[in-house]
Amino acid sequence: MNAAGTQPLEVCDRLRSKGAGVVYGEPIRWENGYYPNAVFCVSGRPDTVGPDDHYVHPHVCVAGRQCFCSARVKR
Repeated sequence: MNAAGTQPLEVCDRLRSKGAGVVYGEPIRWENGYYPNAVFCVSGRPDTVGPDDHYVHPHVCVAGRQCFCSARVKR
């Protein structure tokens, strides 16, 4: 459950992580944002800033963000 007590939000399919609590190769889940040792980045980018020049994190890389990419949508 997220802070509002509702179901976790879908996280951008391009979000990646290195660190404790996040399994390599698995999709990032909203709950992964609670792991203090995880470092998040966007696939194909070398830092923690997304293509929209804002910080990336499972709690902000959700539907509604300009650069959001859904795993449910075929590319």
